[in-house]
Amino acid sequence: MNYINVVIYPTELSIIIGNVILSNEFTDAKHFAQGIQNYPMELFKNSSGEFNTPLFIATMEILSYHAEYKGLLAEYRKKPSKFLESYLLGIRQLANQMYGILSSLPLIKNMDMKFIKNLQNDFNPEVLFKPL
Repeated sequence: MNYINVVIYPTELSIIIGNVILSNEFTDAKHFAQGIQNYPMELFKNSSGEFNTPLFIATMEILSYHAEYKGLLAEYRKKPSKFLESYLLGIRQLANQMYGILSSLPLIKNMDMKFIKNLQNDFNPEVLFKPL
């Protein structure tokens, strides 16, 4: 039986897909299973005792995008490309959209405002996402 040795160089797309799985999705799974470090699940309950799922998911997504961004930023610094640059900027935009939820009045009106301010400070994309 003849085997052909083929060297497959990782493409930008394969780097992105691998990073989405290893960084973003594993981070999501970790937070679903263990919660968010320093933010017990109880804090995500409103004044009526109902869990604020959109607020939790938005916070979790910011963290997942942050993990994905850090992983891709390392690749980008090794070999910059316009494709990776635009993808990284897209991740920052997605994180900014999720961050908007942390200030959405309908979602935060019955929440502990000190908790909300902490979320807004700790998960601010301007702080978490270093520029290229």
